[in-house]
Amino acid sequence: MAIIEVSSNSVWRNLALQSNADAIALIRARPTYNRGSRAVLYIADDAVGQNRSHMTLLVCASAIICYLFWIVFSGSFATHELLIGTIGAVLATSGMVVINLQYRARFAPTASNLLAIWRLPWYLLSGTWEIAMVAVKDLIGIKPAKSLFRVASFDAGTKDDPRANARRVLAVGYTCAAPNFIVLGINASDQSLLFHQIERSSVPKMTQDLGALQ
Repeated sequence: MAIIEVSSNSVWRNLALQSNADAIALIRARPTYNRGSRAVLYIADDAVGQNRSHMTLLVCASAIICYLFWIVFSGSFATHELLIGTIGAVLATSGMVVINLQYRARFAPTASNLLAIWRLPWYLLSGTWEIAMVAVKDLIGIKPAKSLFRVASFDAGTKDDPRANARRVLAVGYTCAAPNFIVLGINASDQSLLFHQIERSSVPKMTQDLGALQ
């Protein structure tokens, strides 16, 4: 049995956070005794073990990815570069672990959300062509470039929903990669997507897959 001490006036808030963020099975959630302003919560050992295994996997994957990024960045397999990469990967991974423990990232994308990026190469090409045509027309005086601020409906969900957070983050990142789109923000309160263009075009299918509505 594992024991977690929490502030007694925030027992239920911490219970909700633990349940939603980590899916930890709490078998008892009542203060058994007070130690000043602190109380004790008991959680199942198998739940703690599952959480630790997830953290171990995250640490290993992060260290490997950071190390590979360094090798690609340096473009060298020299001994000193590999040593610096090792140190950098350890520091970067340590920072990610600290941030993950202190500031829970409510980010839970589905496979379909992540795979929406497969459309991006086409939007990079088509967007580059659109920007080039606008620049040429503006340069020779045929048609001046525009500055369009547009709003599209977006199924933004709620701020505390990890799935909705993931869709919003990916929608901003993927869409901004297209040259003709700059996403200024997604408003969860009025379910809208605000973006800027210099040439009007339809909302990318990639962004629609993540929640945008035509």
